[in-house]
Amino acid sequence: MDVFASLSQQDYINVGLKWKVTESKAGMAYAVRLSAGHKPIALKTDDYHMEAFSKGDNNKKQPKDFTKLRFRQKGTYSGALAYAQPDSKKAGLFVLWDNKKKAYARLQVSELIVESQTNTGAHTIKKKLTVDDMISSKKNSVFAGTIVGASTLGSSIEAPGGKGISLYTKPAKGKIDPAKPRIFVSDKGPVGVGTTKPMAQVHVEGNPKGLALRIGSGGISVSAKSVVQVDSEVKGKPLKGQRFTILANGNVGVGEPKPNERLHVTGGVKIDSRGAMPPSKATLFVSNTLTKCDQHSVRVRDHFYVSACGRVGVKTPKPMAEFHVTGTTKTTSLDVDKNANVKGVLTINELTPMKGLLAAKTLRIDSSAQIKGKTQIDADLVVKGNLFVEKEVKMIGGGGSEESEMMMSRIALIEESHSTLMEHNKMLHSRVQELEKQLASR
Repeated sequence: MDVFASLSQQDYINVGLKWKVTESKAGMAYAVRLSAGHKPIALKTDDYHMEAFSKGDNNKKQPKDFTKLRFRQKGTYSGALAYAQPDSKKAGLFVLWDNKKKAYARLQVSELIVESQTNTGAHTIKKKLTVDDMISSKKNSVFAGTIVGASTLGSSIEAPGGKGISLYTKPAKGKIDPAKPRIFVSDKGPVGVGTTKPMAQVHVEGNPKGLALRIGSGGISVSAKSVVQVDSEVKGKPLKGQRFTILANGNVGVGEPKPNERLHVTGGVKIDSRGAMPPSKATLFVSNTLTKCDQHSVRVRDHFYVSACGRVGVKTPKPMAEFHVTGTTKTTSLDVDKNANVKGVLTINELTPMKGLLAAKTLRIDSSAQIKGKTQIDADLVVKGNLFVEKEVKMIGGGGSEESEMMMSRIALIEESHSTLMEHNKMLHSRVQELEKQLASR
């Protein structure tokens, strides 16, 4: 064993022991040196205040070949600070070891600075953990019961059983309300945005005066089995799909939650093209592949029908003509370009002059008729009442004896009628005078 000591003029003390005891269990320890009163030493130099020397084989470095400093209180504890560099490609490793517990010792510091990385076992941190750079974990990590790790689908966050996951953001000059997270994922799976009680797989509660959801670009896809509903509310109670509904079969309801047609509207409908004509050049264009007259392109209750064969029926579902009305038709003006066929009674309040020919099998005038132009009667004229002629009557014949005879016969008939009328007139006049005398005698 060698003992050495030295004292400089600057009160520098250098004390050391050097020995080699082959029987000692600490046979790998060769020397210890203590330097006290020495001036501060730069970190990256190879000079030290206290050293522990050991001799090793650089060609046979083992992971357990450490140079150790021992700290011991007899009968109470024994521990060591060890250092080794088993892998020449990596920096060395410091270890705190409890000799009596045969386990790694604890380290208590007020501040721990890690320049590169830490590879340790379990950690218990009783106060706040602040990380300036990042935390990296090769396996799952647990934070306040929440597991952060990786699953077969990628990164994952797993909350404790029966608990949800909340995401918060803090305003620049505001506070976080723990009861109002920005996004909340319940333990059952539904996601709430602005609500902690999501009532659907994704439930958004936005500001009533702002937008709850906006798609800046791109489309919205709804699967074939999905139902789209826009609810309404009556006296505080929600009515599902009351404003707008799209069923899985494609039926669309406006004001109707159970549409039984492709478009089922409960309420009024207003269509306004606003002057912008589509390719069909129609505000409302109806097109289908139906062709039968008892099938309809347009139907209004049991009142109005537009048949697929191109006919229009009013109160008749099977119109027999291009326009078929069952009932009364009223119009202020009727313009008929071609024929008009009236099978019933035609009542005319006023007959205006016609440009063409008025033809009828039977013409009946109940009150009076005035003919200003020439009138031609091709057959017999029968007058059951009086015939008054203000001017002369001219008979134009063809000059034949048969026509003259017929004309004379007609004149004779007229004279006989006139004579009979005069006789009846005298008798009526006499009767009137007789009645007047009877009334005067009373």
